[in-house]
Amino acid sequence: MNKIRVGITGYIGFIGYYLSTHIKYFHGDLAFKPCPDNIFNDIAKLSHFVKQCDVIIHLAAMNRGEDKEIYETNIRLVNQLVEALENDISKKHVVFASSIQRERNNAYGRSKRKGQKILEAWVSR
Repeated sequence: MNKIRVGITGYIGFIGYYLSTHIKYFHGDLAFKPCPDNIFNDIAKLSHFVKQCDVIIHLAAMNRGEDKEIYETNIRLVNQLVEALENDISKKHVVFASSIQRERNNAYGRSKRKGQKILEAWVSR
């Protein structure tokens, strides 16, 4: 039986760390594929990572710093992920992690709302 390949962006963060640990130790039917943060700097490498996954859990995000930097970084990460997804002809399951901050009018919350809209537009296409 082939294992379902689960890629996690932001796997070194709090949620990503515990999720990846849970997958590695408690789910023999899943294969964990870490996505290094610096992979977002190279669309070819990000596209290669996406092609290796059946499911992508997108946790990578910036939540501390200057408002403009937080917003722009998080939108860039989602846009780059969508570009990599569009480079792959196979269908992927994508889980986009949000936050209670999504409902707040701060840079992180606005970036989470916008990121969701970007992914929803990709799914519609």
